[in-house]
Amino acid sequence: MNKKVLLKTVPALIVFAVLLASCGTGTTSRLTVAEENAIKDYVMSSYFMLRGDDAITESSKAAWPAHTDEIDFPAAGQSITKKKSNYPERGQKTVVTITTTGTTNIYFVENVTSYPKRKSSIVKTTESYYVKDSNTDGRYTDADQIWDTQKDEANFNKRETFETEYNNGYIRKETVEKTTTQDNIKFAAFDINGDLSFPAPNSNGIYIPPTDANANYSSMVSYIQEEGNTYSFWSDYKLIVGTRYYTEHGSGSNVEKTSVSYEKVIERKSSFLNFFNFLGALLKKLFNDDYDELSGAGVKLSETVIRYKIDTNGRKTIKTDTKVFDKADQSTVVKFKADYEEAADGSVSKSGEPVSY
Repeated sequence: MNKKVLLKTVPALIVFAVLLASCGTGTTSRLTVAEENAIKDYVMSSYFMLRGDDAITESSKAAWPAHTDEIDFPAAGQSITKKKSNYPERGQKTVVTITTTGTTNIYFVENVTSYPKRKSSIVKTTESYYVKDSNTDGRYTDADQIWDTQKDEANFNKRETFETEYNNGYIRKETVEKTTTQDNIKFAAFDINGDLSFPAPNSNGIYIPPTDANANYSSMVSYIQEEGNTYSFWSDYKLIVGTRYYTEHGSGSNVEKTSVSYEKVIERKSSFLNFFNFLGALLKKLFNDDYDELSGAGVKLSETVIRYKIDTNGRKTIKTDTKVFDKADQSTVVKFKADYEEAADGSVSKSGEPVSY
């Protein structure tokens, strides 16, 4: 199994980033205390996870680490289940189930990661795909390929399921758009101190970062999430849509990991789950704010940029900026930023507590 595809397809990103950072301060918040208490853990959960409150890092997801934990494939007509505690990170548990398919050397792999209950609003992440035992050694290893069973060919971006379930019942669906393994994309390192505003799209309406042939591995992952809680200054239905770009540089243990994510919350005029089918169209609108031609879509309600870095010593830095807009005239209602940084000894030098400005 190609670990770079499976282990670096990115975890959950910031949901509303830092929307509620100043709630209750009497300054910029437009939420009532009741609204704040009802939704704070949910809307800030992805930021807290990225920062480390729930011990989830940018480089891991639900996939089993086949490069370190090889498993014998099950016999015909059988399945096998393995569990790994404190994986991908401390306090989490990942369960992998491998099932035969009736096709020689093709297996179905389902990974389910459950999250700690201390603060997390996430129930579980499920990532599933088909695998071909490429060298027919009977073991699930890093050498095996993710397989597109419809086209009968290798496709390291292909997922049958890639979604995160929240404890309010809503689902975030993720799509691996491009990877180095499948598409030979190689992004330049993302500057942690770079611009925290949306970039201009290319002629196709999307954004492609600068490239660097020396990158070890890069990926582009998009996601969409319905969210139905009501808030006093927004409509009843909202849709979160975003894209995350990730890249690695270095060698051996001296690898630097950086990413940048662009996310918007879009008004929805009605609730219907098949909006997930509009992901491709929405991504083309992510950078130009033209949503009206999409059935049921309205104006943007917020936009967030997140820059993330893990240096060669494993130190984490995150910088993020969120703008919240009035849905009527698109004026900025409030802006939030957060700056998290770890010191050389691993302690936290900047807490990353969100502030309004």
